[in-house]
Amino acid sequence: MKNNIFIFALVIGLLMGGFASAKNPNFMPTVEQEIMRTEDSIVINFGKKGSRIAIYVADAKDKEKLKNLDVNALLAKVQSKLDNIDPKNQETTITEGEMTLKIYQDKTEANENKQKVVVTDTTERKSKRNVNISWGWDKEKDSNYSKRNSRMVSSYFDFDLGLNTLLNNPNTRFTELSPIGSRYVALGVGLRLKLGQTSPLRINTGLEVAWNNFMFEDNNVRVDKNDTGILWGASPVSQAKSKLVAVYLNVPLTLSYRIPNTPFGVSAGGYVGYRIDSYNAYIENGKNKQQYHNSFFMNQLRYGIRTAIDFKYATLFCNYDLNPLFQSGKGVPDMQVISFGVKIIAGSL
Repeated sequence: MKNNIFIFALVIGLLMGGFASAKNPNFMPTVEQEIMRTEDSIVINFGKKGSRIAIYVADAKDKEKLKNLDVNALLAKVQSKLDNIDPKNQETTITEGEMTLKIYQDKTEANENKQKVVVTDTTERKSKRNVNISWGWDKEKDSNYSKRNSRMVSSYFDFDLGLNTLLNNPNTRFTELSPIGSRYVALGVGLRLKLGQTSPLRINTGLEVAWNNFMFEDNNVRVDKNDTGILWGASPVSQAKSKLVAVYLNVPLTLSYRIPNTPFGVSAGGYVGYRIDSYNAYIENGKNKQQYHNSFFMNQLRYGIRTAIDFKYATLFCNYDLNPLFQSGKGVPDMQVISFGVKIIAGSL
């Protein structure tokens, strides 16, 4: 009986040796190297001090994947990666065949001189129960974004689209705004400064041009002014549309933070703006759009606070002017502008 077991084991060892040499001519077991195979694992013993490599196979798919695995090439890549792993025990990855492997040194052993090398297959496994939804630009998988994101100083571009409203608006016939027609548009460029090579915090600043459109609910509104105040009244002719527009050049300053290993990010800060234009735009029936440019006693400077939240698939923003839109004592209440909406391009986050 013992002789039969010995002959069987010898035949299995010879078959494994032939399989390995056929798959890889450079893989030649020596006298000091022994290959044992069980139903769910392969153990390679080598050297004279009990060194070994153990490969455990969990299912039939992994067994098929193992057939295409070049063990010698894998070991060479592992060794080259281990030489570059820093003392902070940061992991690294390699690709061999169809597998993506994560490599790190496990220093949990009692004796630190015995460092265990762990190689983990991180290849994504697809399941019929999982539904993967991809919408828009994935920052986490965009290699170009990752390269830019590693720089200490980088540029950004923002495109905001939203709505305006006026806080403390008395909502009279002449001041009531159309909730959908009062749109906000802003284009911004600037620089992002990381607060440390590995820090998730960034300071963002630059220049921004913002259009605050205040569309009146009543189309027959005209805005004008005299020497003492603002004149809100009805148009002498029928109008199809009427709005008040203020255009600003803003300088934002925000602090952004992206939560590590998540798609979420937030930013908060403030802005200072200078009004570069303002006008009442209206369309008289049967005529083209007309614009009446005037200051309308608007404050030349604006300042406020802003915040944004990034949910990976959408970035929401909100701006709040701390000072009123119009100068005090000019016949209208102190109304502050609030703008909110979605960042179509959120480069500052």
